[in-house]
Amino acid sequence: MVAPLLSAIVPSYNYARFVVRAVESCLAQTLQDIEVVVVDDASTDESPRLLAERFSREPRVRLELARENRGISGNFNRGLRAARGKFVGFCCADDEWLPEHAASLVPALGEGVALAYSLPRVVSEKGEPVPKGPGHSFEGCPDDRFFERLVRYPNVVSFVATVFDREAALAAGGFDERLRVLQDYDLWLKLSARRPVKFVDRETVLVRWHGENASTPGAARSAQLKRDAVTVLEGLLEREPDLLREKGLEKAARRRLADSLRRLASRTGSTVEARTCARRAIALDPLSPRGYVGYVRALARGWPS
Repeated sequence: MVAPLLSAIVPSYNYARFVVRAVESCLAQTLQDIEVVVVDDASTDESPRLLAERFSREPRVRLELARENRGISGNFNRGLRAARGKFVGFCCADDEWLPEHAASLVPALGEGVALAYSLPRVVSEKGEPVPKGPGHSFEGCPDDRFFERLVRYPNVVSFVATVFDREAALAAGGFDERLRVLQDYDLWLKLSARRPVKFVDRETVLVRWHGENASTPGAARSAQLKRDAVTVLEGLLEREPDLLREKGLEKAARRRLADSLRRLASRTGSTVEARTCARRAIALDPLSPRGYVGYVRALARGWPS
């Protein structure tokens, strides 16, 4: 069997009310050389039944229905390994690809380009436009500044609005299964450290904002987000010390790690974790007064009032 050019991977967990539309949006692409791989993470709702009834006879759709839940990153990796396409893109079960998404991004993946990304149109559960806000502010940047942008600032790339080289992603280790929130940000850093990235300045996907998204404003403020940021930045500093020094980004990466540690110290429910993070932040960025303020606050935890 000839491998398709693109694998559209639809990860899903308990999204029966959305998942069929997500798969149909992938099948409706103007680029025809495509397969759709649905990776259901042991849903307990009607998702498996609905998927089987609607797509079991559709030759371009493969259903990968797990018996055990592996979590977001584990399910992403299942899809990545199951895909047969040269390129892959993810359409989360509560989102949709617009018809020109694949045709817009796949041509940008030439000459060694590892990742192409566009912009999402953020809508409500009913399809109404949603203004920009915490957790869903997306933008592009100059292609030659992409890696630097991600080192210096948080991720602004919508996961659903990307297509990337499957072999490059696998060679980079795929999605880090320790991460619960920032697995895409981590992968973009790995890919852009060594290969070019291309931005396509148009909206090609619908991101549905319904209050249960993994990156809701509440989740964005959580200790887990900061804990994941620490893991990602520690990995970057360990993995790419020479590249960071060559690009003059080592200090920026260390400062961002220190800032993430300070924020985690203020948000974690663990006194021990707060004090450890505060001490590490000072060691990384000793000239910042915020580190010492955070350390005093961490020390004060548990003192009799």
